[in-house]
Amino acid sequence: MKLLKNKKAIDYGALMVLVVAISAVYLSYNIMAKSSEFESPIGSFATGIYSIANEAEKTIFYIEESAQLTSIKATYELAKKGGFGENDCGANGEYYFLNKENPSELCERNVNENYLFYFNKELNNYLKNYEGIQLDNYDFFIDGKELNGLAKENLVLDIKLSKDNKVGKYSVKPSFKVKLEKDLSDYEKIDGIARQILRDCLSADNKEDCVKKNAQDLSFRKEGEVFLFEYDIGFKSKHEKENLKIKFALRMPSEVKAPEV
Repeated sequence: MKLLKNKKAIDYGALMVLVVAISAVYLSYNIMAKSSEFESPIGSFATGIYSIANEAEKTIFYIEESAQLTSIKATYELAKKGGFGENDCGANGEYYFLNKENPSELCERNVNENYLFYFNKELNNYLKNYEGIQLDNYDFFIDGKELNGLAKENLVLDIKLSKDNKVGKYSVKPSFKVKLEKDLSDYEKIDGIARQILRDCLSADNKEDCVKKNAQDLSFRKEGEVFLFEYDIGFKSKHEKENLKIKFALRMPSEVKAPEV
Protein backbone atom coordinates (compact mmCIF):
# COMPACT_ATOMS: atom_id res chain seq x y z
CA MET A 1 0.00 0.00 0.00
CA LYS A 2 2.85 2.36 0.80
CA LEU A 3 4.54 1.49 -2.46
CA LEU A 4 1.35 2.27 -4.38
CA LYS A 5 1.15 5.67 -2.72
CA ASN A 6 4.75 6.40 -3.64
CA LYS A 7 4.09 5.40 -7.24
CA LYS A 8 1.08 7.72 -7.40
CA ALA A 9 3.16 10.53 -5.97
CA ILE A 10 5.84 9.94 -8.57
CA ASP A 11 3.24 9.90 -11.36
CA TYR A 12 1.67 13.08 -10.04
CA GLY A 13 5.03 14.78 -9.80
CA ALA A 14 5.90 13.77 -13.35
CA LEU A 15 2.55 15.08 -14.56
CA MET A 16 3.16 18.42 -12.85
CA VAL A 17 6.60 18.69 -14.41
CA LEU A 18 5.07 18.01 -17.81
CA VAL A 19 2.34 20.62 -17.24
CA VAL A 20 4.88 23.22 -16.14
CA ALA A 21 7.09 22.44 -19.15
CA ILE A 22 4.19 22.77 -21.56
CA SER A 23 3.08 26.02 -19.89
CA ALA A 24 6.60 27.43 -20.09
CA VAL A 25 6.84 26.58 -23.79
CA TYR A 26 3.43 28.12 -24.44
CA LEU A 27 4.33 31.27 -22.47
CA SER A 28 7.64 31.62 -24.27
CA TYR A 29 5.90 31.26 -27.62
CA ASN A 30 3.39 33.98 -26.75
CA ILE A 31 6.12 36.33 -25.54
CA MET A 32 8.11 35.80 -28.72
CA ALA A 33 4.97 36.25 -30.83
CA LYS A 34 4.12 39.52 -29.08
CA SER A 35 7.69 40.75 -29.39
CA SER A 36 7.75 40.05 -33.10
CA GLU A 37 4.37 41.75 -33.40
CA PHE A 38 5.70 45.04 -31.97
CA GLU A 39 9.31 44.96 -33.06
CA SER A 40 8.72 46.03 -36.65
CA PRO A 41 6.29 48.90 -36.00
CA ILE A 42 8.42 50.32 -33.16
CA GLY A 43 11.52 50.20 -35.31
CA SER A 44 9.65 51.66 -38.25
CA PHE A 45 8.31 54.50 -36.10
CA ALA A 46 11.80 55.46 -34.96
CA THR A 47 13.00 55.31 -38.55
CA GLY A 48 10.05 57.44 -39.65
CA ILE A 49 10.85 60.10 -37.03
CA TYR A 50 14.51 60.19 -38.07
CA SER A 51 13.63 60.36 -41.75
CA ILE A 52 11.10 63.17 -41.36
CA ALA A 53 13.47 65.15 -39.10
CA ASN A 54 16.09 64.99 -41.85
CA GLU A 55 13.53 66.09 -44.42
CA ALA A 56 12.53 69.05 -42.23
CA GLU A 57 16.20 70.01 -41.79
CA LYS A 58 16.75 69.93 -45.56
CA THR A 59 13.64 72.05 -46.10
CA ILE A 60 14.76 74.69 -43.60
CA PHE A 61 18.24 74.71 -45.17
CA TYR A 62 16.60 75.33 -48.56
CA ILE A 63 14.60 78.22 -47.06
CA GLU A 64 17.72 79.77 -45.50
CA GLU A 65 19.74 79.50 -48.73
CA SER A 66 16.82 80.92 -50.71
CA ALA A 67 16.56 83.83 -48.26
CA GLN A 68 20.27 84.61 -48.64
CA LEU A 69 20.02 84.72 -52.45
CA THR A 70 16.78 86.67 -52.20
CA SER A 71 18.42 89.36 -50.05
CA ILE A 72 20.77 90.16 -52.95
CA LYS A 73 18.10 90.10 -55.65
CA ALA A 74 15.84 92.36 -53.60
CA THR A 75 18.71 94.84 -53.08
CA TYR A 76 19.31 95.11 -56.82
CA GLU A 77 15.60 95.28 -57.64
CA LEU A 78 15.06 98.09 -55.15
CA ALA A 79 17.95 100.05 -56.67
CA LYS A 80 16.49 99.70 -60.17
CA LYS A 81 13.25 101.25 -58.91
CA GLY A 82 14.99 104.14 -57.13
CA GLY A 83 13.94 102.83 -53.72
CA PHE A 84 10.23 102.60 -54.60
CA GLY A 85 7.92 99.62 -54.26
CA GLU A 86 4.42 99.36 -55.71
CA ASN A 87 3.68 103.08 -55.31
CA ASP A 88 5.85 105.60 -57.11
CA CYS A 89 5.70 109.04 -58.76
CA GLY A 90 6.08 107.77 -62.30
CA ALA A 91 9.20 107.12 -64.35
CA ASN A 92 11.17 108.28 -67.34
CA GLY A 93 12.10 104.96 -68.90
CA GLU A 94 13.95 103.00 -66.22
CA TYR A 95 14.54 106.09 -64.04
CA TYR A 96 11.93 106.64 -61.32
CA PHE A 97 11.08 110.20 -60.29
CA LEU A 98 11.95 111.28 -56.75
CA ASN A 99 9.84 114.45 -57.01
CA LYS A 100 6.19 115.04 -57.82
CA GLU A 101 4.45 116.94 -60.64
CA ASN A 102 4.97 119.91 -58.37
CA PRO A 103 8.76 119.53 -58.68
CA SER A 104 9.59 121.10 -55.35
CA GLU A 105 7.91 118.22 -53.49
CA LEU A 106 9.70 114.92 -52.93
CA CYS A 107 7.69 111.73 -53.25
CA GLU A 108 7.05 109.80 -50.08
CA ARG A 109 8.55 106.31 -49.77
CA ASN A 110 9.62 103.89 -47.05
CA VAL A 111 12.80 102.24 -48.31
CA ASN A 112 12.81 99.49 -45.68
CA GLU A 113 9.21 98.51 -46.42
CA ASN A 114 9.84 98.61 -50.16
CA TYR A 115 12.90 96.40 -49.77
CA LEU A 116 10.86 93.85 -47.83
CA PHE A 117 8.19 93.99 -50.53
CA TYR A 118 10.75 92.85 -53.12
CA PHE A 119 12.27 90.40 -50.66
CA ASN A 120 8.96 88.63 -50.07
CA LYS A 121 8.20 88.60 -53.80
CA GLU A 122 11.58 87.09 -54.71
CA LEU A 123 11.50 84.62 -51.81
CA ASN A 124 8.14 83.28 -52.98
CA ASN A 125 9.66 82.67 -56.42
CA TYR A 126 12.18 80.33 -54.79
CA LEU A 127 9.87 78.66 -52.28
CA LYS A 128 7.08 77.85 -54.73
CA ASN A 129 9.41 75.31 -56.35
CA TYR A 130 9.70 73.29 -53.12
CA GLU A 131 6.68 71.18 -52.20
CA GLY A 132 5.22 71.68 -48.75
CA ILE A 133 6.49 75.22 -48.06
CA GLN A 134 3.85 77.90 -47.48
CA LEU A 135 4.16 81.18 -49.36
CA ASP A 136 3.70 84.61 -47.75
CA ASN A 137 4.36 82.95 -44.40
CA TYR A 138 6.77 85.44 -42.83
CA ASP A 139 6.88 88.64 -40.83
CA PHE A 140 10.12 90.44 -41.66
CA PHE A 141 12.16 93.04 -39.83
CA ILE A 142 15.60 94.51 -40.45
CA ASP A 143 18.03 94.98 -37.58
CA GLY A 144 21.13 96.76 -38.88
CA LYS A 145 22.64 94.45 -41.49
CA GLU A 146 20.57 91.44 -40.43
CA LEU A 147 17.19 90.46 -41.81
CA ASN A 148 14.91 88.27 -39.70
CA GLY A 149 12.08 86.17 -41.09
CA LEU A 150 9.63 85.02 -38.42
CA ALA A 151 7.40 82.21 -39.64
CA LYS A 152 3.68 82.69 -39.03
CA GLU A 153 2.81 79.01 -39.47
CA ASN A 154 4.86 75.91 -38.69
CA LEU A 155 6.24 73.57 -41.30
CA VAL A 156 4.20 70.37 -40.80
CA LEU A 157 5.26 67.05 -42.31
CA ASP A 158 3.63 63.61 -42.12
CA ILE A 159 5.39 60.83 -40.21
CA LYS A 160 5.01 57.66 -42.29
CA LEU A 161 5.77 54.01 -41.55
CA SER A 162 5.18 53.26 -45.21
CA LYS A 163 4.02 55.13 -48.27
CA ASP A 164 0.35 55.02 -47.27
CA ASN A 165 0.67 54.56 -43.50
CA LYS A 166 0.67 57.96 -41.75
CA VAL A 167 1.05 57.72 -37.97
CA GLY A 168 1.59 61.33 -36.92
CA LYS A 169 2.78 64.87 -37.66
CA TYR A 170 6.20 66.50 -37.32
CA SER A 171 6.02 70.27 -36.73
CA VAL A 172 8.80 72.87 -36.68
CA LYS A 173 8.91 76.67 -37.09
CA PRO A 174 10.97 77.53 -40.22
CA SER A 175 12.17 80.99 -39.14
CA PHE A 176 15.51 82.31 -40.39
CA LYS A 177 18.12 85.07 -40.20
CA VAL A 178 20.31 86.30 -43.04
CA LYS A 179 23.18 88.75 -43.16
CA LEU A 180 22.61 91.59 -45.62
CA GLU A 181 25.60 92.10 -47.90
CA LYS A 182 24.60 95.75 -48.28
CA ASP A 183 22.54 97.96 -46.01
CA LEU A 184 20.08 100.62 -47.21
CA SER A 185 21.82 103.73 -45.87
CA ASP A 186 22.71 105.05 -49.37
CA TYR A 187 19.10 106.08 -49.96
CA GLU A 188 19.34 108.69 -47.18
CA LYS A 189 22.37 110.17 -48.91
CA ILE A 190 20.55 110.28 -52.25
CA ASP A 191 17.50 111.96 -50.71
CA GLY A 192 19.77 114.60 -49.17
CA ILE A 193 21.43 115.32 -52.51
CA ALA A 194 18.05 115.47 -54.28
CA ARG A 195 16.72 117.99 -51.76
CA GLN A 196 19.78 120.17 -52.17
CA ILE A 197 19.52 120.09 -55.99
CA LEU A 198 15.84 121.04 -55.92
CA ARG A 199 16.43 123.80 -53.38
CA ASP A 200 19.36 125.35 -55.25
CA CYS A 201 18.67 124.57 -58.89
CA LEU A 202 14.92 124.63 -59.63
CA SER A 203 14.93 128.39 -60.04
CA ALA A 204 18.49 128.66 -61.39
CA ASP A 205 19.02 130.14 -64.85
CA ASN A 206 21.51 127.46 -65.82
CA LYS A 207 20.09 124.35 -64.21
CA GLU A 208 22.64 121.98 -65.69
CA ASP A 209 25.60 123.86 -64.24
CA CYS A 210 23.83 124.10 -60.91
CA VAL A 211 23.10 120.37 -60.83
CA LYS A 212 26.73 119.63 -61.70
CA LYS A 213 27.85 121.64 -58.66
CA ASN A 214 25.43 119.86 -56.33
CA ALA A 215 25.39 116.29 -57.66
CA GLN A 216 28.51 115.31 -55.69
CA ASP A 217 29.55 111.79 -56.86
CA LEU A 218 26.35 111.09 -58.82
CA SER A 219 26.59 110.88 -62.59
CA PHE A 220 23.71 112.42 -64.58
CA ARG A 221 22.45 113.47 -67.95
CA LYS A 222 19.71 115.85 -69.05
CA GLU A 223 16.77 114.93 -71.27
CA GLY A 224 14.56 117.92 -71.89
CA GLU A 225 13.33 119.12 -68.53
CA VAL A 226 14.28 115.90 -66.76
CA PHE A 227 17.60 115.02 -65.12
CA LEU A 228 18.51 111.34 -64.94
CA PHE A 229 20.88 110.24 -62.17
CA GLU A 230 22.93 107.13 -61.42
CA TYR A 231 24.73 106.45 -58.17
CA ASP A 232 27.34 103.68 -58.37
CA ILE A 233 27.63 102.51 -54.78
CA GLY A 234 30.87 100.67 -55.49
CA PHE A 235 29.43 97.37 -54.33
CA LYS A 236 29.12 94.19 -56.37
CA SER A 237 27.66 90.93 -55.11
CA LYS A 238 29.33 87.69 -56.14
CA HIS A 239 25.91 86.58 -57.37
CA GLU A 240 25.49 89.53 -59.78
CA LYS A 241 27.32 90.63 -62.92
CA GLU A 242 27.34 94.39 -62.32
CA ASN A 243 27.93 96.91 -59.56
CA LEU A 244 24.91 98.01 -57.58
CA LYS A 245 23.61 101.30 -59.01
CA ILE A 246 20.69 103.35 -57.77
CA LYS A 247 18.83 105.15 -60.57
CA PHE A 248 16.39 108.01 -60.20
CA ALA A 249 15.08 111.10 -61.99
CA LEU A 250 14.19 114.66 -61.05
CA ARG A 251 11.69 116.89 -62.81
CA MET A 252 13.34 120.25 -63.48
CA PRO A 253 10.95 122.38 -65.58
CA SER A 254 12.25 125.62 -67.03
CA GLU A 255 9.72 127.79 -65.20
CA VAL A 256 8.93 127.00 -61.60
CA LYS A 257 8.05 128.89 -58.43
CA ALA A 258 10.55 129.17 -55.61
CA PRO A 259 10.98 125.67 -54.13
CA GLU A 260 9.91 124.72 -50.62
CA VAL A 261 12.12 121.69 -49.92
